[in-house]
Amino acid sequence: MHKCLTVTDIVTKIFQNLDGNESTLAALARTCQAFHAPALDVLWRVHHGLTALVKCLSPSSWAELRTTDAEGRTTNLTLVSESFRLMLSKYLIISTSQKIKRGLTPSDCTRFDYYAARVKTLRLPGERIYFGFTPSYPVDDGVFQELSRCRPNHILFPNLLELEWSYFDYSLPHSTIPSIHLFLSPSIKTFSLLRWGDLQQGAIDFLQFLRHTSPFIEVLTLPRSNGISVAGQLIAEICQFPHLRHLDVHFETIPPEEIVHLATLSNLEGLDLFLDNVFTINQLRSETHIFPLALTEHKPFAGLRSLRIGGKRTDLATCMALLSWISPCTLTELSFVTNPPSPALLRQNLAALSATCSHSTLQNLQMNVFSRNDVLGGEDIQSRTIDSASLFPLLAFHKLEHVELTSCPVALDDATLEKMAHAWPGLTVLHFESSLEAVNVTSVTLAGLIPLARICTRLVCLSIGLHAASQAIETRIEGTFPNPSLESLNLGRSTIVTSGSSLIADFLFHVFPKLTDFDVWNDIRDEGEASERCQAWGAVWTRYDQLSGGHLHVYDE
Repeated sequence: MHKCLTVTDIVTKIFQNLDGNESTLAALARTCQAFHAPALDVLWRVHHGLTALVKCLSPSSWAELRTTDAEGRTTNLTLVSESFRLMLSKYLIISTSQKIKRGLTPSDCTRFDYYAARVKTLRLPGERIYFGFTPSYPVDDGVFQELSRCRPNHILFPNLLELEWSYFDYSLPHSTIPSIHLFLSPSIKTFSLLRWGDLQQGAIDFLQFLRHTSPFIEVLTLPRSNGISVAGQLIAEICQFPHLRHLDVHFETIPPEEIVHLATLSNLEGLDLFLDNVFTINQLRSETHIFPLALTEHKPFAGLRSLRIGGKRTDLATCMALLSWISPCTLTELSFVTNPPSPALLRQNLAALSATCSHSTLQNLQMNVFSRNDVLGGEDIQSRTIDSASLFPLLAFHKLEHVELTSCPVALDDATLEKMAHAWPGLTVLHFESSLEAVNVTSVTLAGLIPLARICTRLVCLSIGLHAASQAIETRIEGTFPNPSLESLNLGRSTIVTSGSSLIADFLFHVFPKLTDFDVWNDIRDEGEASERCQAWGAVWTRYDQLSGGHLHVYDE
């Protein structure tokens, strides 16, 4: 064996590059003693569910439930719970019963520990259940009991860094919180919980327990949808985590005073707030007296670099109220999820955004709007259309790499796209709405893509609606060099001059020759003129695929 392979750092680096190639890692683990441990470390580092670990135990300590569905297919469910079996019986014919055959022995525990110590990321119960497939499955309640007896100190994974606990109602343990104590090691730095269970006070007790068992948590994600009415008490507990750097909380209502409480976390770098209530900057300012010392020593959210805020009933004014309150800020990422704003309100708030955020730090800007048919159905599209000039304040953010504006019709044009290309030369993702509604108000043509191709040489993903005609490009393509990076192009419901499919495909291949994902209009339900456009775009796709040597992913007709 080469001497380099005796250097631990070199071997570790080699095996890290094989992450995801399970068959190769397993083969290398069996090759020689020098490869055994580093290969297993990578192989077991990220794990979904307990199925594989349970199957490493003695065969006499576990069993499987073999089921047959109405079509005669069989599915193996490892250590399935009694309640889950009852649920399955409504859909499947159970051909054999399943129970744990015997308790775990010391040798079983030793073998479990041998692999469990290598697990750094654990997601429980693993992949969701899809009948007829074989992902990781929920385990029987008895296996939790056996593991608890095997390890009285409750540390099953002593080196665990990330735990995602996402048990659903149909899987055991019956409540989300019991049995989780078996997996909460002091080493955990990232923790994600899908749901609280049924208890209000239990959620508070659990957070207190979590803080004491895993005190070094840096990233905390709490349930995205719940009916808990004790958000204030939960936030008070959250603020007690001493090392918290990123927080993701989704409560129905977060009062202004609790927003202010969160703002005292000076080390917080990332915040995801999903809420349905509204508040103003004056309400936030009026609550700062609650924490005079903390907010005198530093400004609100002093260390914040990433902010995601919004909800189904949240308006843009609420999002901007929070942003203005913490201004000036040096965010690198900003995301809004709001109700559809009026063009005037959007123009006003984008101007305010330019005044509150640092132009030299913001790299990622996303504005996603909830579509509300009850509101939009009665409004004329022109009254909701955003003129391209409203976006001009964003051109000051010259470091932007990711720009996304969806569910809002924007009256874009070629000149505006060229200004964006010059203002954001480092773009990697540019995503505008490409629905038929958006296409009806845009005047972008294929020629408008040329500045993006020429200037934004790092652009990987582009989504935009336009009007494709070969006449618009014949005089502009000369001297244009191919864009070296674009891999995904989504033209949505873009219109097309049906006679120009071949020339349009040639143009797109000339400026974007590296595409692997090319999404175009292909709704087979369309009739008349729409059907003709659909067929024309299909011809563009086919021609491009031929020119690229078949590199495109399959086109679904």
